[in-house]
Amino acid sequence: MSIMPILRFSARYILLPLLLVVIGAALATYLLLEVGRDVNANMEWYGSPNGILEEDFVELGGHPQYVRISGGMAANQGYSHNQNNESQHALNYYS
Repeated sequence: MSIMPILRFSARYILLPLLLVVIGAALATYLLLEVGRDVNANMEWYGSPNGILEEDFVELGGHPQYVRISGGMAANQGYSHNQNNESQHALNYYS
């Protein structure tokens, strides 16, 4: 019995698929890391001079609440129909 058919079989049905899986896994890892870096870079827009990111525990309606305010433009006060409104007070506090 010759060893060549065994080597050909193992190269074709074992080594080649294993090599393709390893290359695919490495490529997928690289692409996922690049996409993650791009997403992370785009999430830091609030670090710009005009951006805002404030987070704190405040009491709303007698209950402590965790509030996070973020936006691309700190000067944007939002819409309020009443200047004495609690939400307007919060916007003024955080801007």
